[in-house]
Amino acid sequence: MLKTFFTRTYYFWVVSRFLIIVLFAISTYSQIEIKSIGSIIVSCLFTIYVLLMTLTAIMEMLKRKVFAAIKIVIGTLTIFFSLFLSYITFSMYGIQPFALFIVLTWLIFYGLWEIVTAKDVIRK
Repeated sequence: MLKTFFTRTYYFWVVSRFLIIVLFAISTYSQIEIKSIGSIIVSCLFTIYVLLMTLTAIMEMLKRKVFAAIKIVIGTLTIFFSLFLSYITFSMYGIQPFALFIVLTWLIFYGLWEIVTAKDVIRK
């Protein structure tokens, strides 16, 4: 059922990948001036994440094989980042705004899409 859903909405997830690349690249760029160790670690993770997503997007546009491990890492990091963002927001505000809930759900489903499509790459 999940695979059918992701197959029917393929182009939505491709566009989502580009939007997430832009959003995380902007977030990484804004973290450059902060010099605490925590922000440096987060910036490094975001940079690796953006580079892996960009590499995957380019490889898929060129119709080249994308390693399943990269897609699994991207999916896992996306889910991790969305859960972490949810935790941070909940601890700061106590309750999550509805718009943030939609974005977090979107990110979790994007991560699942990457993992499900990675399993398709493994089977080929």
